[in-house]
Amino acid sequence: MLEAIKKSHSAPRINFGVFPSEVRPEYVTRELIREIKPLISNMYITIGLQSGSDRVLRTVQRDHTVRDALNAVDIIRTEGMGVLLDIICGLPGEEKPDRNTTFQLLQQLLCNEIRTRLHRFTPLPATPFAHAPPAVIEDDTLEFLNLYRHNKWAIANWEEPSQESPE
Repeated sequence: MLEAIKKSHSAPRINFGVFPSEVRPEYVTRELIREIKPLISNMYITIGLQSGSDRVLRTVQRDHTVRDALNAVDIIRTEGMGVLLDIICGLPGEEKPDRNTTFQLLQQLLCNEIRTRLHRFTPLPATPFAHAPPAVIEDDTLEFLNLYRHNKWAIANWEEPSQESPE
């Protein structure tokens, strides 16, 4: 499909796997990245990690694990692309130890080729969490953001809504 789009439009700029259309980590394969890389304009792929806590991922019924996301990061980096990890702060059931686990994971990963965008959980209509309260951004989240924002390794959508990609 991407080849057909590229052929049918003169000088098309195709962005794939960028916010708000992040890639689910459990579907990233080396073959997928090798196939799409020559066809797209962006040099970063956004991975919808959502949390660094497997407990939270199970609670919100994500179909991936932290290990799946780490595998996706490794594949994307090995293929010469950067990674933007989407994290949702304040997911239903998230507790301070879960945030700590997420921040510890990000501290190990963040660099010029791996960045994170923090989102505030907002309940959406017609979803399982439609009636959950919106997230309150905790002080530890702001401390983490302040530690990593100076080099643009971490951004927050509630502060910089116009950021589309780290490029």
